[in-house]
Order: sequence, then structure tokens, then C-alpha cells
Amino acid sequence: MNQIKQKIEEIGLSQREISKRLGKNASYLAGVFRTGLSTAKQAELMADLDTVANGGTVQSDDEIIAELSQKLADAQDAGIKALEGYGIARQQLTQTQKYLLEANQEVEQSESKYRAVLIFNYVLSLVILGIAISWVLV
Repeated sequence: MNQIKQKIEEIGLSQREISKRLGKNASYLAGVFRTGLSTAKQAELMADLDTVANGGTVQSDDEIIAELSQKLADAQDAGIKALEGYGIARQQLTQTQKYLLEANQEVEQSESKYRAVLIFNYVLSLVILGIAISWVLV
């Protein structure tokens, strides 16, 4: 316990301020000195005091949970926005596919008409050739 008291003096802050930076209630250190700690808990407290001595703070479980909850909510919001964006992109893709299908059908109809005209021209050419041959022979 003497090491803990010495560390607190080295930090140069009040016990209340150090308790808050440890993520505990303001009277935490007073309670520690009143009731004592196991050796394992003393070692853990010394490590936390080192963190405070270096200008850091130790977050309480509630603070960690609140921070993680906020990060989770932010991630969920980002996920929802991404899904909405995916939905819009998917809708645009579906619309584009519909237009392409319609265009493809129009091209097939044009090709069908072209083939019909080509066949008609071929038959017409044969008829004209036949007439020309029969005219020459007669």
C-alpha cells in the first residue's frame, strides 16, 4: 500500500481526481486505503496509476460499453446506408438490363426484316434472270 501512496504523491493530483481518471467514483482511493486490497488488485491498481501518471485515463466498464455501443450504432448506420446504396445500384442495374433487353428485341426484329428483304431480293433476282434467259432464248 505504501507504493500506491507514493505513486499517488508522484502523480501530484488529488485522490478524487486520480479516482476519476481511473474510471472509478471520486471516493475510490479513500475506500482503498480504508479497506485495503489484495496483492493482485494492488498490482492492477499500480498499473492503472502508471497509466494516469503518464497522462492517460483508465475507462470504466460503463464508459467502454458506451463507447463501443456508439461505434456499433455508427457501423450499423453505415451498413444501412451501404445497403440503401446497393439497393439503388441494383435498381439501376435492373432498369439497364430491361432497356438492353428491349434494345436486343428491336435489333432481332430489324435483323428478321433484313433477312426477309434479302431473301426477297434473291428471289426477285432469280425471277429477273429467268425472264432474261427466256427472252434471249425465245
